[in-house]
Amino acid sequence: MRAAVLTVMAGLVAASANPIVATYISEVSGAEGNEFIELAALPWPGHFRDLRGWTLETSTSCCTLLCSLDCEQLIVIDRAVVAEGILARGTFAVNPDTEHIILTDTQGHQEEVSYPAQVGPSGSLAPGQLTSACRVNFDNFRAQSINWYLDSTPTPGEYNDDYASVFGRIRGSGGELFGYYVVTVSGPNGCVYDDGADTLTYRAAGLNPGTYSVDVEAWIENVRYEGSYPGSVEVPYAEWVTGIDVVIPMTGIRESELSIRPALLGPGVLLDVTGRRVMELGPGENDISQLQPGAFFLRREEDDYTHKVVVQR
Repeated sequence: MRAAVLTVMAGLVAASANPIVATYISEVSGAEGNEFIELAALPWPGHFRDLRGWTLETSTSCCTLLCSLDCEQLIVIDRAVVAEGILARGTFAVNPDTEHIILTDTQGHQEEVSYPAQVGPSGSLAPGQLTSACRVNFDNFRAQSINWYLDSTPTPGEYNDDYASVFGRIRGSGGELFGYYVVTVSGPNGCVYDDGADTLTYRAAGLNPGTYSVDVEAWIENVRYEGSYPGSVEVPYAEWVTGIDVVIPMTGIRESELSIRPALLGPGVLLDVTGRRVMELGPGENDISQLQPGAFFLRREEDDYTHKVVVQR
């Protein structure tokens, strides 16, 4: 059996075949009198990022950032801060109906956001009066959720909650309870995930109105099972859609290797559920084949940022 490894790199920890996508543009509003672009370090809001020298371009403006993102911080760029030269210097404008935004770092790497193309169908979900386009970006050990949704109550500098959720139960065809599951809800603006252990219920949050599919992977010990919700799910604006239950056929696939996909910056430590230090994590590959299956926590040394992972055999 191939040795199971946990790879710690200078930038992030992830399986090399499925890297984690870091984003910084978290909310955009083109509403007249309330134009702004909000920046946040996602999916790791706890890590520091020096943005000085980065450029933020729209179709009609360009400014150079003069600021840094600290732990859990949200930075709002608007006309006032650019005019005063507080957080940025240059010009700033955001169109309400259609826009293409480019954030460029000092190495030339770019993050681009276009609406309504990325946010939804033309004319229906573009940021306008009293609305903003918000990005969901979070990561669990199995997969990363990236999705856009419309917020009817823009709150620059604060986290948003005007999104919809899908809620349901997961069980085997014989009523079995799974030791662990991952739910994937996919739609027109991206996909979101939920995971859990030893429970029948799930909630996948961060959805825009639209049509979605729901797929589930679930495990009992080292056997993986798959199932889907029959048909599509219609999701309205900012509501809970309940009763999206998934019954999984009990025909599984045995897994013989450990599976782990954490998100962590820099070296750290691995803790068990009691908080006991299990092992030190250094740069490069870390052999975790000696660990027993179960839940663990990766803790980054520089700021105590913690991320849950599950080890399976």
